[in-house]
Amino acid sequence: MTTQPTVKQTGSNRTKEGHAVSGCRIVHVSVPESTFNHAKAQAYLSGISWSTFVELLLKNSKPITKSTCLKKKD
Repeated sequence: MTTQPTVKQTGSNRTKEGHAVSGCRIVHVSVPESTFNHAKAQAYLSGISWSTFVELLLKNSKPITKSTCLKKKD
């Protein structure tokens, strides 16, 4: 009987060997540092891991349309 290697306690989606966990995707994005720091702080203040925070953000996101992208901030 074989078992799947366990995921690190850091909330990573990689196994101890550095391979992506089956059924998961590794996402690399470039964002402004201030945006990243704000999101990282929100995850910390929410008491959840960074990877869980990003997963929830993606699951709960709303469709982005051309009109929503062009809205001006007050």
